[in-house]
This record gives sequence, structure tokens and C-alpha cells, in this order.
Amino acid sequence: MGIIIQPTDNVQWKNPASLSFDGSTEYMTFDGLAGDIDTGVGTISAWVKLDSTTSNGAVLKASVDTSNLLAISYNNSAEKIQMTYKAGGSAKVADAAFAFENNDTWYNVVGTYNTSEDYVKIAVNGEVLDTTTGLGTWSGTIDKCYGGRNTVASNSFWEGHITNIAYWASDLTNKVGWIYNNGTPGNLLALEPHRLKLWLNMAEQSGTSVHDSSGLANNATLLNTPTWSTDKP
Repeated sequence: MGIIIQPTDNVQWKNPASLSFDGSTEYMTFDGLAGDIDTGVGTISAWVKLDSTTSNGAVLKASVDTSNLLAISYNNSAEKIQMTYKAGGSAKVADAAFAFENNDTWYNVVGTYNTSEDYVKIAVNGEVLDTTTGLGTWSGTIDKCYGGRNTVASNSFWEGHITNIAYWASDLTNKVGWIYNNGTPGNLLALEPHRLKLWLNMAEQSGTSVHDSSGLANNATLLNTPTWSTDKP
């Protein structure tokens, strides 16, 4: 007789803290994550709260160079949150209205990309809001992964709070509602743990690094002193 394993429900998870970034110099790097990113398929998730800002802001960005990169970021002039997949110099962007500066509200943003299915998607609070197709061919090996800053230039510093950044080497478009979890960060270890490559739930609440709860030790190093905060979703 085989063993039947019941799927695990998402539940409220211990989430005592976030990081506040100043939009000028503060950001974080991810130790080892570059080697765990699948450039053909993936999902990025984060909870964000945006302050009033006059510039673009990266939530998470990974790149080879200016022609091959992927990112979730905020476009200030358009007031949109965007998932970008740029390969071979061809950038494809899925975006969604995000006129939420300084409204003291948290949002869950999820970006997915899948070269086999030929799409990039963006979701906000559990709902897929845009899809773009026509992805290019990736070239090179990722060597930079940053949170809160551009990887190919010293700009696009995030201004506001970020918590629960996660990355899966799989397409979880059909799970964005599960990740949103009715507005409360849940236990991401219950969702494809073998494909979860990064999860910063920020339980430490202090220090100059953030532990990766995926089990892969892709810990984040904080640069220029982002501020720990008890403000959280």
C-alpha cells in the first residue's frame, strides 16, 4: 500500500519584521543565489510597502549584463509594478498599475516567467494582472543578485519597506492566490520546497545579514545599513 501525503495548507507564519530602505544607498546582496536561479522558468515574490519617491525602485534583480536580466521593480513615472525578463537584448515586461506611494499599505507582488510557455506575468495581491509574450534567448551566467537596487547601475534604490522575498525555480502562476494568503505572509516551505531557492522571512529583526529559510544558505548581506522595522503585513 502506498503512502498518501495530504497537501499542506498555507497558514499564518511568524513574520515579526521588515527592512526599510532609504531610496538612496541602502540595498542587499544575496550570497549564492545566482547559481540557483533558473533562467528558463521562475517565480519571484515579495511583500512591499512603497514610500513617496521620485525614482524607480528594484525589489529583486538578477543579471548577467544589461542584455540579460530579470527583475521585479517599480516604474515611478508610469506608477506601475513590473516583472521584466530581458534576454539577448530583448526586454519583455508585464506590468500593473501601482499608484500606491506613501499610502501606508502592504502589497504582495509576484512575477513569473516561463520560456517554454513563452510568457512573463505580474500579479498583485493574488491576482494576475498582465501577461507579455515573445521572450528572447538568454545568454550568459547570472553573477549579480540584489534586493532594493539595480544590478547593472548604481540606481533604482527602493524607497520603502520589503519583507518575505522569495524565489522558486518553477512557474507558480497558478499559486499566486496561495502565496497572497488573504493578505498575510504564509509558510512558503509548504509550496514546492524542492524548488524554493530563497526565502527571507526576516525573523532575526536585527543585524547586518538576513537568514535564508529555504535551506540553501542564500543569505542576504545588508549594505549601507537598511533599517530593521516591526512594520509588517
